[in-house]
Amino acid sequence: MSITPNLATSGQPSESQLHEIANIGFEVIVNLGLDDPKYCLSNKEGLVQSMGLEYHHIPVSFQTPTLENLQHFFSVMDP
Repeated sequence: MSITPNLATSGQPSESQLHEIANIGFEVIVNLGLDDPKYCLSNKEGLVQSMGLEYHHIPVSFQTPTLENLQHFFSVMDP
């Protein structure tokens, strides 16, 4: 879902969806999900980087997000 022309949000994308994201022109992936092999692609970081995208993983427990999670997110979004 597009928020602005340069910012979008989604659930866990598939490999083909990551290719689409790269082809559209996005440059950075910020993954807020926890690492759960049931839902995650293996080697997400390597896959995303192989497409020329920058990758950041900030694992957030949405039941108990932390100030550190938020600060990390802000630092990635406003380098």
